[in-house]
Amino acid sequence: MPSRRSPAALDAVRAIEDDRGWAWIEHSLANLDLRRGRLAAAAVRLDRAARVHEQVRDQEGIAEVLRAKGDLALAREAPWNALAPLRRAAAIWQTLDSRLEHARTLARLELALSSTGDNRAARKCHRAWQALLVDVGLDDQSLRLPPAKTGDPQAG
Repeated sequence: MPSRRSPAALDAVRAIEDDRGWAWIEHSLANLDLRRGRLAAAAVRLDRAARVHEQVRDQEGIAEVLRAKGDLALAREAPWNALAPLRRAAAIWQTLDSRLEHARTLARLELALSSTGDNRAARKCHRAWQALLVDVGLDDQSLRLPPAKTGDPQAG
């Protein structure tokens, strides 16, 4: 016989799933804002999505939003502001053993590091993301770099 608490527990799970879905939608809309150059709107959406992903402990969501915050900082030509979120996102992807997403994040980190003049660390990131792509059998076309940063990550 089901517990009397089952409906409440089910409602709680549904609410969490609704929140998680909402956060992913906000994140997707923020990515559109980024591509369209609406940086302030993207920042607001990313902050809202980050809060929900943190609340529901969605590690993939947290890593995706952090990477997008790195993209936002790069779009704002503030690469030093991209370093912390990209490093944190890379650590999460590594923990989740998501090699492609880890490589995508490291490529962005390389861009940020190069832009700040830390070429040694940028080269280390470059080697790391290349090795990850080799592991998964892909090339640098799979990196999905932000529109303003497409092309050779070393050129940034």
